[in-house]
Amino acid sequence: MLRKVTAIISGTLVAQLINVISLPILTRLFTPADIGVQNVFLSTLNILMPLVSLSLPMAIIQTKRNDEKYVNTAAILFTLLFIVFICIFFILFYDYMVSSFGTKHIYFLLIILIMTLFFNSYQQLIEYKLIKAGEYSAISKISVITSLYLNGFKILGGIFFSNFWCLLVAIFSAVPFKVLLQYNNIKIKKEEILFSLNTAKIKKTVFKYHDFILYRSPQALLSTLSLSIPLYFITLNSGLSEAAFYSLALTLLMLPVNLIGNSITTVLYPELVKIGKSKCAVNIVFKYFFVLVLVGCIISSIIFNFGSPIIDLFLGFKWIKTAEYASWLSIIMIFQLANRPIISAVTAFSYQHLMLWFEIIAFIVKIGVFYLAVIFFKGLDIIKIYSVISGGMYFIFSMYIVYRIKFDLGYKNEKENNNYK
Repeated sequence: MLRKVTAIISGTLVAQLINVISLPILTRLFTPADIGVQNVFLSTLNILMPLVSLSLPMAIIQTKRNDEKYVNTAAILFTLLFIVFICIFFILFYDYMVSSFGTKHIYFLLIILIMTLFFNSYQQLIEYKLIKAGEYSAISKISVITSLYLNGFKILGGIFFSNFWCLLVAIFSAVPFKVLLQYNNIKIKKEEILFSLNTAKIKKTVFKYHDFILYRSPQALLSTLSLSIPLYFITLNSGLSEAAFYSLALTLLMLPVNLIGNSITTVLYPELVKIGKSKCAVNIVFKYFFVLVLVGCIISSIIFNFGSPIIDLFLGFKWIKTAEYASWLSIIMIFQLANRPIISAVTAFSYQHLMLWFEIIAFIVKIGVFYLAVIFFKGLDIIKIYSVISGGMYFIFSMYIVYRIKFDLGYKNEKENNNYK
């Protein structure tokens, strides 16, 4: 398993290095307001994505080969239905959106949003197919090439057309580009992404993997929303430039989460499905959890002590406020990173309902804390309180899931012993 994790991390590391190297160039080509628009758009995409295909692509890992086409069809049908819903929403709130963005801009924005959501949904189907096939080297290679394309597009576009539309078009075009790379790899391996219009089979498959629709999808939505609340609040109250500082800090902090955490999740999820709920699985999850807590603490201490000079040197003095946000948001990063093996266990062992209940409670608590913090505190103090509460809740949930797996294993063993007697 270590070899697989290394294969994923090596490719993801190169992709993230390309992102990091590009940042100083992008922050000098585009204004904080432009980058603020980009990050609000990305945040909106992240919120909508769990609703588009209802997390069904993740079920591909657990399906039999013959059932994959029904999962694929269901995911695309849900995607098309959601796109229709967005269009209806657009029609109903047309006047408000035109007054906010302008007539020309709103049509272009809608097209970019819809097309990005559709291709993202299709891209997830291919990606989970590759994960199931164990094509970790291919996944790494694709992430590197996509990162080169995305950042190259932004930099070249910024030289000739320094505007937030350039950033949005780059984000959109990178998704079908990634799909083409993935599809080409699937073809080389003589695999296919199949679809079927057998209504009875589609219904049966959707019912079989209803946990992803009923639990994982709303959980992912609430999780993303809770991270996005400060961004939207800052945007509405302090403007896009201030939002850019917050979102850039979050982007930088998510680099280790995406690099290490997501790489481990990509490998650990299918491995836990194979191992099944056992003491071996608990030991693996526990080991990865504490190693990632240690890694997160090291990164956080570097940010606290050297964040300001690093940002000044790396991005320029006008972005120095990013370091202030990053220092406190790093608390969330520690437990988001450490939480990745726990999320793998949740999905592999069908604990999505527990995760959903946690996200509902956590969302209510975070909203309440954030609301009270806004009333009684100002500026960075709000983010400090929000970060400490959020980090603490991630830790509590992680410990509860480990306890629950151990409890279920103990109950199972006791039942087997009684049956034996």
